[in-house]
Amino acid sequence: MVVLFDEVDGRPVALLDAEPLTALRTAATATVAMRALARPDARRIAVIGTGVQAAAQLAVLAALDTPAEAVVAGRDADRAHALAATCPGVTGAPSIEAAVRGAEVVLCCTGARTPVFDPAWLRPGAHVSSIGGSDGPELDAAVLRGGSLFVEWPGAVTCPPPAGAHELQGLAEDDAVLLGAVLSGRHPGRRSDDELTVFKSTGHAALDVAAAHVAAATARPGPTDRQS
Repeated sequence: MVVLFDEVDGRPVALLDAEPLTALRTAATATVAMRALARPDARRIAVIGTGVQAAAQLAVLAALDTPAEAVVAGRDADRAHALAATCPGVTGAPSIEAAVRGAEVVLCCTGARTPVFDPAWLRPGAHVSSIGGSDGPELDAAVLRGGSLFVEWPGAVTCPPPAGAHELQGLAEDDAVLLGAVLSGRHPGRRSDDELTVFKSTGHAALDVAAAHVAAATARPGPTDRQS
């Protein structure tokens, strides 16, 4: 559960189910990274995964006004097609390779403990977001070596798992750029059409607090600026 308290007097003002809150917040973070780092002419988005996080990611993508088509894939093609059937306009791919090849954006939303796709399947100029892999590396090391790396917070690199990312252990803090630096204009983000951009998300408790604040403000009319 996530409990939102008034920052002045400590009153509990909202009690939220953590699982859907975190799933939607994580999907929203990956979507913000995609919009900041992917090529603006992206026409195909591959979502890898068939569980709760993949469903949340597809829901967020459906809320966007984008001409890009979305395809979903996983280790079980039947599950991928079943998930696609619940999302208007989404296509189920016969395999992860089929989904990744030709996609300008690849969003990995799995519980995998080993990399979920071969880096050779990526097209030049692709954007990759990895928001899963809490129990192991979701991305191959070659993806990180071949691309420009972006993260939510420095601890994604400097902290051991599960706070930090499995894939980023052994890297220096300077090897990754904060997504916030791109959003604020302090870093250019993508610098060429052929550049591979990689966003590795680990999440942070402060982000769930911010999401809870938004949820409470949406559910209850009136000022919520004193909540934290």
